Amino acid sequence: MVPAWAVMPNHVHAVVRPLDGFKLHDILHSWKSFMSKEVNKLVGRAGNLWQAESWDHVVRDEDDFYRCVQYTLANPRQAGLREWRWVGRS
Repeated sequence: MVPAWAVMPNHVHAVVRPLDGFKLHDILHSWKSFMSKEVNKLVGRAGNLWQAESWDHVVRDEDDFYRCVQYTLANPRQAGLREWRWVGRS
């Protein structure tokens, strides 16, 4: 489940809740692997696309969840990106 997401020019935000039996680390690896191959094909290059590390935050309660969703959805506007197509919620 991905309640909110934003694909920015140089990073991605996603509020996610992994299904039982899945680890966030494995999900991120899968996303990064797939997307780096696709982006590299589009731009005609090879090699690393993503930084090695990622940042995560355990959502503590309903208020924290709301704050994380709002932050993610507002991030493009805060960065000066108007009418940004690559942001949404499920």
